[in-house]
Formats: sequence, structure tokens, C-alpha cells
Amino acid sequence: MINTDSMKNIPVLAQLSSLILDKLSGIIQEKKYNNNEEIFAQGSPADSFIIVYSGSVTISAKSRTLAIITEKLFFGEMALFEDKPRIASATANGQTILWLITREEFLKLLNSDLNTATTLLMAIISTTLERLNKTNQAVITLYEIGKIIGEAPNLKNMSSAIFRKIAESLQACEGIIAIHNEFTEEFDIHDHIGPQPLSITTLESTDPLIELLADTKEPLLIENIETYPESDLVKDKFYYKKSLICAPFFHLNKFLGFILFIDDKVNRFDRDDFVLLSTCAGELGSAIDNSRYRQEEEARSRLNHNRI
Repeated sequence: MINTDSMKNIPVLAQLSSLILDKLSGIIQEKKYNNNEEIFAQGSPADSFIIVYSGSVTISAKSRTLAIITEKLFFGEMALFEDKPRIASATANGQTILWLITREEFLKLLNSDLNTATTLLMAIISTTLERLNKTNQAVITLYEIGKIIGEAPNLKNMSSAIFRKIAESLQACEGIIAIHNEFTEEFDIHDHIGPQPLSITTLESTDPLIELLADTKEPLLIENIETYPESDLVKDKFYYKKSLICAPFFHLNKFLGFILFIDDKVNRFDRDDFVLLSTCAGELGSAIDNSRYRQEEEARSRLNHNRI
């Protein structure tokens, strides 16, 4: 049986009375998972509502990350209402402890204690509505970025417009977008937001952050720079702030650039911001390569026209 004091630390359960928590504690199952261990596969039966007690879970489909569910959050709530296959896979990040309420146990509760089941249901729905609102904002951002990609006249305008649209969505106040320069092998800062003008216009490929992004090819979320293992390497950099979120963009394995946002507050960016920025960066990689190709073709066409 789950300790009710522990249950009070979970946001979706914290609003419930001690009596209801006591009843729920008897139907919650606890399961432990190792790093990279599969929790369920896409297409498998959906039979349980899941709370992440500790650790985190990656939700993915077709090798693409859809969401990262962190400690004290939940997922799989639709399994309580319908008997349909999982639409995505779930994998544990690090040592992870999950709390599960199966559909079978929930239906039993619904029949035996309508008040407890209804109270839990309303708490789940309230939290889900908040999540859907944030998801809708992310969808709008992605749609608007698609329009920018289709309408921007050149690479500079496109990269700047996309960068500022993402900054608006994340409500970020400081950051840069940097694009790889094929001639100098440096990264040119195409745009910047922040309280002060930047004293630099380029970053060298040997910059610690750029080397990390090039090596891992993965986005980066640092919730507190002081606890980051390699923080000493970047203490003299302009991006050494308490919070940092960054995503590289690639095309055909070429490192084309990255978007970076920083903040003076700890835990300024969350996993939803991380997924949105990662998704936008994925779109930006192919868009930049296509924009460069169009500009080269236009330059070639003008050159041929002048020769005639």
C-alpha cells in the first residue's frame, strides 16, 4: 500500500482529501524501471493510468520524441476510459518509479465508491485541460513556423523570424540563433534577444557548448547550471546563466546551427519547452539547407543572365 503522505506530494492527488487518498492507496501499484527500459510499446493494450513518482519517462513514436514526463506528472489517463492500443511507446530515463491505477481497479472503484472515483476523475480532467492548453500553443507555434519557412525571402529573415517566434512561445527574454558558416567554419549569430547587446557576432567551433552539441547531436536542458557537471567549462561564456535550453539543428548529418535561450532564474525552462524547441529545431535543419540551395540557384541564375 502506498504511503498517503507521499501521495500528497503529487499535484494531481494533492487536492484530494486524506480519506480519498487512503482509499486510492489500496489500488495503486508501484513498479520500478531501469534506464532505457521499455514501459510499454506503441500498439500494446492501454490498461493503466500512470504517475511518475520519481525519474522521468520519454514518450515517443516512430523514433521521434513526443514528450518527456517528469517526476510527479502523469500520463496514460485515457486508458481509464477506453480500451484502445497505446498510440506511442514509453521508456524510462534513469531509475524510475511509477504508480499505476489499472482500468479494472478504477472501474471497481467507480462501482463501489462513486465519490472517490469521481473526485479522482475531476482532478485528472482539470490537470489534462491545463496540459491541452499548452499543447495547443505549441501546435500554433509549429504552424506559424511552417508559414515562415514557406514565405521568408532569404535565410537571414527566415532564421530570425523563426527564432523570435520560438522565443515568444517560450516567453524567453534572452537567447541567440547561430548558423554555421561554411567558409569560416565559425557559427554566425543571426539574431539575438536580451537586455544588453552582444559583444560578439560569431562563436568558434571549439566553443564548449558547440562541441557538446556537435558530439551528442541532442538538445540540452540545464535547469540549474550550478549542478551541471561541466559548468566549469563555460563559466566565462555569455551563456553562463542559471537556466539554459538549447537545440542543435542538423540536415543529412551536417551540423547547421543551434538555438539557445538562457535565464537568470533556476528551473526557468521545463520539459514541454524542451520538446517544443527540439521539434522546431528539427524543422529548421531541412529549411536552412533548402534556403541555402535556393539562394545558390538564384545567384547562379543571375550570373548566367549577366553573361548573356
